[in-house]
Amino acid sequence: MPIKGLTNNQTSLPRVGALRKGGEKQTKTSKNGKEYQTWGDDLDHFRFTSDDPAVLADFKNAYGDAPRTINVLLPYRTTDENFPTWKKEYSAGGLVHTCDGEFVTRYRDKQGQIVNVPPQTMPCPYETGDKKRTRQNPGCLNNARLNVIIPELKRFAIVEMHTSAINDIVHIDNLLRDFEQRFGTLQGIPFTLTRVLEGISTPDGKGGRARRKKWMVHVVAQREWSAFQLSDMADRAMPQLVSATAPALESGEPIDFETGEIIDEQQIYEADEPPFVEDEPTPPMVDDRDGDAVINYLIQQASGKTNPASEGSLKYMRSSLKKVAKNADAKILLKVVYGLESSADATQGQASAIIDWIGSSAPDWEPSPVAVTETAAVLSGEIAQAMK
Repeated sequence: MPIKGLTNNQTSLPRVGALRKGGEKQTKTSKNGKEYQTWGDDLDHFRFTSDDPAVLADFKNAYGDAPRTINVLLPYRTTDENFPTWKKEYSAGGLVHTCDGEFVTRYRDKQGQIVNVPPQTMPCPYETGDKKRTRQNPGCLNNARLNVIIPELKRFAIVEMHTSAINDIVHIDNLLRDFEQRFGTLQGIPFTLTRVLEGISTPDGKGGRARRKKWMVHVVAQREWSAFQLSDMADRAMPQLVSATAPALESGEPIDFETGEIIDEQQIYEADEPPFVEDEPTPPMVDDRDGDAVINYLIQQASGKTNPASEGSLKYMRSSLKKVAKNADAKILLKVVYGLESSADATQGQASAIIDWIGSSAPDWEPSPVAVTETAAVLSGEIAQAMK
């Protein structure tokens, strides 16, 4: 049983750090000699902060000092849990009130205590006109917090990314709600946070608007995961296409949809298992790259991304390998090229290199003819032959 006012069965992961869009606060001096603090400059990358030196070290080892792109997972199922958005007013003493742009949800009373307000009972004073917004006192402003998990930190804990930019808030909210509607949950989807330079409309200080370049935050699903989902969608849709082009007669015999001819049952096959064609000519290799050259190329392409491959990348890599080699030969290929005992041990760089090399993508999801030939070249080498 929960203790009233103390425990309420809400879940909460620990917070280990924050991603900042701007630089550190700066101390400046006014004309009359008074010192005051102001926000830091807008950055073209993310600035990571944490009270834990070990977390700071792990982040720096993974991303350096000024990353523009960060891999993230979302800890909760829904958009509202992962991306809470409010309007908040602050003063020198801290929070003044929180609202949804129409009604206040909590405020600080005269004794300095935070008071929760019943829904839709206290209108926002700036919306009713009881308080006026000024340059010195802008009132309640947009405030959004994206909760993420950064896999490279190896901690089941939250990192917060704060933004007050309208463009950031609208983009992130729209994208997350779309993914939530499509897949039913946001958990388990590998996303990427990226700083992107965009031209946006901003106040010009003279009562009008002007277009300026700003470094915004974009959230995108990672490429390998997206490709796997598209492949899966195509595979699930294919049986419907096959049945549409070969409808069955009342006798049970299928016919060609356009010609009306009866199709020999031996000609029907699953969409992802095309008939075997004997003596099909082998496509030529590019620059006559031999097995050793292919191995060196794949090793070079995999350099740089040493973090473990995501589950989506591993699935896409395995499905790609099936296009060019049998299961046993695919294992030999990975061992010869990268020394892997299991595909599950692949790094993100290795998985991406294999995927890009094989080139199995929409619309037909067929492998590159060059990759087919080069796979045979690698498997015919002395080391690969010794493993068979």
